[in-house]
Amino acid sequence: RDLVRSRGLGDVYKRQEFFLYKIIKEALTANISTPTRKRLQLDLSTTLHNIGLYFLDKGDFFQSLEYIKKSIKISEEYADMEGLGYSFNVIGGIHDRQGMISKALEYYYKSVEIREKIGDTRGVYISLNNIGVIHRDQGDTDKALECFTKNLKILDEAVDKPEIATTLNNIAATYSDKGNNLKALEYYFKSLKLREDIGDKRRLASIMGNIGKMFLELGDLEKALEYTSNQLKLSKELGNKLEIAYSLYNVGSVKFKMGDYKTAKIYGLKSLSLAKEIGYPVVVRDAANLLSEVAIILRNHNEALEMYKLHIQMRDSLYNEETQKAAIRKQTKYEFEKEQIRKENEAKEQARILAEETSRRDNLQYSLIFLGILLLFGIVLSLGFIKVSSNVAEGLIFFAFLILFEFVLVFAEPYIGEYTNGEPMYNLLANAVIAILIFPLHDVLESKLKKRIVKKN
Repeated sequence: RDLVRSRGLGDVYKRQEFFLYKIIKEALTANISTPTRKRLQLDLSTTLHNIGLYFLDKGDFFQSLEYIKKSIKISEEYADMEGLGYSFNVIGGIHDRQGMISKALEYYYKSVEIREKIGDTRGVYISLNNIGVIHRDQGDTDKALECFTKNLKILDEAVDKPEIATTLNNIAATYSDKGNNLKALEYYFKSLKLREDIGDKRRLASIMGNIGKMFLELGDLEKALEYTSNQLKLSKELGNKLEIAYSLYNVGSVKFKMGDYKTAKIYGLKSLSLAKEIGYPVVVRDAANLLSEVAIILRNHNEALEMYKLHIQMRDSLYNEETQKAAIRKQTKYEFEKEQIRKENEAKEQARILAEETSRRDNLQYSLIFLGILLLFGIVLSLGFIKVSSNVAEGLIFFAFLILFEFVLVFAEPYIGEYTNGEPMYNLLANAVIAILIFPLHDVLESKLKKRIVKKN
């Protein structure tokens, strides 16, 4: 369910899901029990979700959203929180692909919130990782590190080694973006050890290449050569052409820095040839640049010019693509910030309205309480026409003043709190001062009221 990027969903998958969708829809028209209906509806929700994934893989975002939203409607109806967590994550992925970053983040965070509530540790990791990648793509490395670090804590508790290794790699790459190569190396080595422990050769090659590049930037050429050579060896064992092309370029770059220009040229040519074969312009650009620099040093001017032109051609094609992406990122960042400001203003307005309503409610209650106290004292005074015993009179007067004292405390509490900061000792002292001020009034009125309402013997 958590598929966001292409996984090669073919037409067979589509036919199976649509066939299942048809069967479930027909089954729901029959006279079935409530538990069976619920189970079928949840199966239908999953099927709709899977169909949405198929259209997402095909790049049909409109159709994908249509089916995912139908799935969400059923999940909400039957309180299927797990299904909602999945679907919100996929909608975040759809908006991410469309360049609608603020919307993508909104749904990713919704997914995280739900998955945290139901204890879906792996789901929380997936959504947080997507959030971290977005922030890293936007250049917000601090926010990306915050997401990846939180993920690391979750995964450590779950002892999920493969995902821990991936998160460590993400953290390393983010530190590399920040220019902190030593910190990046620290996390790359942690990721490398975990990949070795679980025997994940496919990702080991990539990590070795990253470590080699870090050593190259730090000027440790022997270490750089060791790790890029290991990357090349492992890539060849796996038969991964893209990784081989990268590895050849990496080894060639190290050889160039070591002054072995002829060997650097050999690796550069192999990298360029393979990159052209698989159609990967990034490696073509980098390999051509390496070969151009080698040719200049070896005084092969025609070759240097030819490679430089190829480098510029690839660079410009990638630059145009990156320029478009940058424009989208800039626009979406603006939209996100604007949305945040709008939400903050809405929250402030709601807080203001709530404060006004609370103030009106409190004033009304204070007024009613005050009227009640006046009424209570009126009743006490009216007892002058009906003589009562001394004990009853004292009890009535004490009760009336007790209510008055409590009202004064409640009314004064917000104002007292501004000065005492909620400290119990200071609150007690303030209450004692109020009691001392009320006591003389109580003493005077008690004697007068008691004479008026006490029955004479």
